[in-house]
Amino acid sequence: MSLKTQAKLVFFTALFISVSPPPPCHPPCRRYFLAATLTTVGYGDVAPTKQANRALAIVLIPAGLVLFSLVMAYSDAASKGTALKVRRSSTIVDGGAWD
Repeated sequence: MSLKTQAKLVFFTALFISVSPPPPCHPPCRRYFLAATLTTVGYGDVAPTKQANRALAIVLIPAGLVLFSLVMAYSDAASKGTALKVRRSSTIVDGGAWD
């Protein structure tokens, strides 16, 4: 990226921030936006506005990610014709043979 392009990027970012300051946000609100950003769920057109709903979303987002991961792992194992094996002494899930 050239220096001129970087300068434009910095200028327009600063302009955007100065023109539209973010609304004040309390710590529970910050936690919701942090969880939505870090898990790349996004904010969408419909987002929770009450603190209780945001707290529920903070719990449901990781639960949904775990559920999605399990579904993908099982479907991958089914497509390969292997069974998922769970080792009791640890939390490692493997779709292939044990070494």
